[in-house]
Amino acid sequence: MDAIYQFLIVVLTAIVLQNAVFTRGLGSSKGTLMMSSPKKILFFGGTLTFIAVFSSLLAWPFVYLLRQNDAFIGQPHWRYLIALGSICVVYALLYFVSRRFLPVLHYHIQNFIEAAAFNSAVLGAMLIAFGAVYSFSKTAAFALGAGIGYT
Repeated sequence: MDAIYQFLIVVLTAIVLQNAVFTRGLGSSKGTLMMSSPKKILFFGGTLTFIAVFSSLLAWPFVYLLRQNDAFIGQPHWRYLIALGSICVVYALLYFVSRRFLPVLHYHIQNFIEAAAFNSAVLGAMLIAFGAVYSFSKTAAFALGAGIGYT
């Protein structure tokens, strides 16, 4: 029960943080601000949230291993490279899997999948979670809350 409580607290914190901070500085561009319909906004936000959560989950074990190795302490550039690499992997998987197996979904997200994947809100949420030394579940919760808050 305590784990669920902590998960929900991190999600709500990220929603508030994302809504107050990131939409003003990170991730806002003319392309994302000029989406014309609520349906497009929800598809963009869902895609961004999916990429943020799965990129964070993919990168977390590598960042954890770096934290355990004393030689890498104080060298944050490895966290940045791991975060960017995991975003690229999740982007490629989402693009090719949706194109091959879910063509209807791919039709809806193909126009903004790149903007969602390489949005600075995704990278910012990951780096905040890694900098705060969150556990695996808290990292997933923060990425989920950040995506929801951005949307």
